[in-house]
Amino acid sequence: MRGLLLTLTSIVGVTSLLCGALMIYRPDGHLFQLSVSLLKNSPFRNFLIPGIILFAVVGGTNAVATVALLTHRKHAANSALLAGICLCGWVLVQMWITAVFFWLQFVYLAAGLGILLLAFQTKKKWLV
Repeated sequence: MRGLLLTLTSIVGVTSLLCGALMIYRPDGHLFQLSVSLLKNSPFRNFLIPGIILFAVVGGTNAVATVALLTHRKHAANSALLAGICLCGWVLVQMWITAVFFWLQFVYLAAGLGILLLAFQTKKKWLV
């Protein structure tokens, strides 16, 4: 169970850090073939701020959770819970703001829910 949790947080962490960095580097969406018109119902003019949020919040929390799990830190389960909440929140807000539904959003939403469930189970086992 811990291995699957570690796998999920590391994959989400790496992809979120990479994609967030690319959105910061090219906030016009060109690298992902995204149009800034997706953001018409949002407070953003381009993908810079979403890229920063993706990198720092989603990527950062999953990276911290991954390191905590790898090093067997006492707070690893709590870090993973926070990472799962951040990921689910990111995807749900993204769907709400853009009103666009893409298969990859559902994959990451499932990953976020999986992180939450596995982290909760891990935390429960550590408390016993």
